[in-house]
Amino acid sequence: MAPDTVLGIDPGTANCGFAVLRGGAAPCLVKAGVIRPPVGRLGAALGEIYEGLAEVLAEHPTAEIAAERPLVNQRNPTQTIANSAVLGAVYLVAYQRGRPVTEYMPRVVKAAVAGTGAASKAQVKAAVSELLACQPLRPSHAADAAAVAICHLLKTGR
Repeated sequence: MAPDTVLGIDPGTANCGFAVLRGGAAPCLVKAGVIRPPVGRLGAALGEIYEGLAEVLAEHPTAEIAAERPLVNQRNPTQTIANSAVLGAVYLVAYQRGRPVTEYMPRVVKAAVAGTGAASKAQVKAAVSELLACQPLRPSHAADAAAVAICHLLKTGR
């Protein structure tokens, strides 16, 4: 496990984005993707997300995990609860591997990578591409996870 690596997570029940980054003078993208569990059964989705993240950590052991904290969606509180449950799966996989988890609010992530907490998804995606010197990450959930990881590296001085 490299001490300057982080697994960034954009928690979601339909699309859970992840990105493994190595810190340093210029952050380096190691792997990024999206876990897409079956729709309909929350328990099965959480199980697949847990297993997917466990596989990522087995393949790329990171020192820390950073996750975006789900916003409270007043129009759809059920989605907020489901996304918070995904965060529970993140904490479980982290705990079982002795990895700390740091949560960041979306505005903090946006400000860290794009310069403003009000940045659009497109601005965040472009900033991630520029900071990692790579093509835009697809799908956007992978780019969001990379943004969380970059935010963590910046906030911790790695």
